[in-house]
Amino acid sequence: KEYGEANPAFTVSYTAFKGADSVTDIDTAPTASSTATATSDVGTAVITTSVGTDNNYTIVPVDGVLTIGKATLTATADDKSKEYGEANPAFTISYTGFKGTDSATDIDSAPTASSTATATTDVGTVVITTSTGADNNYTISPVNGTLTVGKATLVATADDKSKIFGEANPAFTITYDGFKGSDSVTDLDTAPVATSSATNTTSVGTASIDLSSGSDNNYTIVTV
Repeated sequence: KEYGEANPAFTVSYTAFKGADSVTDIDTAPTASSTATATSDVGTAVITTSVGTDNNYTIVPVDGVLTIGKATLTATADDKSKEYGEANPAFTISYTGFKGTDSATDIDSAPTASSTATATTDVGTVVITTSTGADNNYTISPVNGTLTVGKATLVATADDKSKIFGEANPAFTITYDGFKGSDSVTDLDTAPVATSSATNTTSVGTASIDLSSGSDNNYTIVTV
């Protein structure tokens, strides 16, 4: 039987009946039983044969063997998500196939979940690898999960500038808030650009400094 299952029906085989005799002719037929239960550990257990009695036969009981095999336990790494630039979340494992009241705390060497992803792994998906683990009563089948890395938010703000009527526009600059790790504007796929419709002869007053949206694999760029 498999670990966690009820015992099978125990049967008895006979050798040396005479003539047309059969088990139905025995006064008190032997029975087979075992102390094994559904949660007896993997291995072997004795199937004990009682003696039984009969007027015409001396019954010699021979015990049998109940072989208990491992049950299958599936260990699946739970899918997780994080934002680019963040540390990995805590990886967890879900199980299918525990018998009786067994739980993860009963596993001899529980599987672990891990990933090669780091804080600066690019946006996309990365495998969460489940180790095999080991247990006397279970064959552990590991199933990998997926870590989804989403874009971080980067705010690009055009710096306020001033000039005197008749002058050329000053150099327009941008301030960023939200870079992760050692990232900087030079790491953006397409950096935003600051421009203005103002010219040398724009009247005294204010004019807007506009930002192009820009784009990047790891950032959602919000322009202000």
